[in-house]
Amino acid sequence: MSYKSVREILNAVFNSDDNSLKTIFKTDGEVLNMVLDETEEPALKVSMAGGGAGLTEAEKIELAKSGYNALINPDFAIDQRNSPVHTSEGSAFVADRWLGYLNFGGGSSNAEISKNEASDKKTYGKMSGQITGGDNSEGIWIHQRVEMTGKEDFNALSFDVDSTGGGEITAMVWCYYGSGGSPDELVNKEKLTIPNGKSRQSMNIALPDFSTKTIGSGAYIEVCIIKQMGSTASSLITDTCNHTGDLLVTNTKLGHNGIWVGVSKTELFGCKKYYQEFIFGTYTFLPQTYRTAAQTRGGTYDLQREMRASPSMDVSNGGVLLCALGGSVELYETTVKTFTIRSVIALTAGQSSGIYASAGTKITFNAEL
Repeated sequence: MSYKSVREILNAVFNSDDNSLKTIFKTDGEVLNMVLDETEEPALKVSMAGGGAGLTEAEKIELAKSGYNALINPDFAIDQRNSPVHTSEGSAFVADRWLGYLNFGGGSSNAEISKNEASDKKTYGKMSGQITGGDNSEGIWIHQRVEMTGKEDFNALSFDVDSTGGGEITAMVWCYYGSGGSPDELVNKEKLTIPNGKSRQSMNIALPDFSTKTIGSGAYIEVCIIKQMGSTASSLITDTCNHTGDLLVTNTKLGHNGIWVGVSKTELFGCKKYYQEFIFGTYTFLPQTYRTAAQTRGGTYDLQREMRASPSMDVSNGGVLLCALGGSVELYETTVKTFTIRSVIALTAGQSSGIYASAGTKITFNAEL
């Protein structure tokens, strides 16, 4: 395998004849040291001896791996659902791909989980409040499920936290091998003592040998960042933790090291593999593309991208789908690429019809794990 120099990469990006935009005046080492945070490990810095010796092959490989992140929407910035604050028992999405989980354990709760934009203009998953008087099954955490292929190759979980008061939290990664698959398996868990304020936390991960596992339908690897957990809250571990102040989490990474390299511009595209929605702001006529043998009229439309699996569909937001001739309209079928809407009313030969979406109608497609 060969590698391009930093100058070659940046010159290709700028694609300019203007030398002021090029990097010919800086060495590879100088450019990378401008990019890398000065607090990073020395092994990730670039030797400047002799005008910039560049990176070793091992350092180039390590740097290349730094860009990989199995988590989608790692900074909680995307929220297609416009998710409300989660305060009830069970799981609910608080941002795309991120679920908030609450279990009161028979106790009293003022706990809340939500997407939050802090004063530093970063977006976070925010967990606040506590559950008191529970039966040790109480829990407050956020989690994301990563689709399992059996080819995963990462060794670290890391994330930024902003803590009010500091305290103990727990991070956990486990495998669900799906329907017909091997039994659930804990990959790693670690209790972390975090300081007041901002810090970056990380833990190492040793993935199982997937060649010895049966991976069934709907298999995933789940990442949990836990604010409060009783001893019976999880069937996988008996650890407890209770961080009493607000806990904000962002810049999450499931990858090859704990170095945060930023968010990909393709995050929304990644989110739409699992969830999409169409909202009609005005009373809208839907073009129709076919008529069945029974003269039922309908239309088949492209999804915004191919989804993980054939999604479930729902019409919501107070809107309705209407047929101009009366009768009902149904969301008929989906594939991973298309969806079909059809009128149920039978039409006579040569008769035309129309399907309409009232203003505010939202059609959602869900293929979440």
